[in-house]
Formats: sequence, structure tokens, C-alpha cells
Amino acid sequence: DAINGGHSVIICATNVKRNDRLRLVKFFRNATPHVCLCALVFVIPYAECCRRNGMRDRVVPPEIMHKMKKQMTYPMWFEGWDKINVKET
Repeated sequence: DAINGGHSVIICATNVKRNDRLRLVKFFRNATPHVCLCALVFVIPYAECCRRNGMRDRVVPPEIMHKMKKQMTYPMWFEGWDKINVKET
């Protein structure tokens, strides 16, 4: 509804796996073909991610962090993105 009403929508999620991103892209393309889909990628060293995770209220367990690291794939154009923005921090 927000997109159809002319509003921007942000999906704030890790989405490290390509299949998860493909489902999102497919959903929004089918629901609102005119939408501009932009992936925002923050490139952060794994050690820094772990450090920041330790400072959160809801800490992700180390085994899950490791699993996510192994599953991580970067967004690619063929997934259906209109823009892919990469921010190195």
C-alpha cells in the first residue's frame, strides 16, 4: 500500500542469502512493477560485525554469526535490482 501510495519502503533485514533476496524482488516486482528496487550493502569486516553484535541488546549467538558469514552472498544485478549501492565502513 505504501509503494502504491507513492511512498518509499525500506526492508531492513540482513538478507545474506540470495534466495531470500530473490523472493523479495519477485514479490515487489509482481505487486508493483513500476517500483525502483535498490540494494544497500554495507561492507564491514567480520570481526567488526562481531564486535558490534556484542554491543546490541539482542545479541546474535556466535554460531549464528558464523553461519551467516558462510551463507553471505552479495547482491547481483541478475537478481533484479535497479540499483546496488555499496558502502564500505
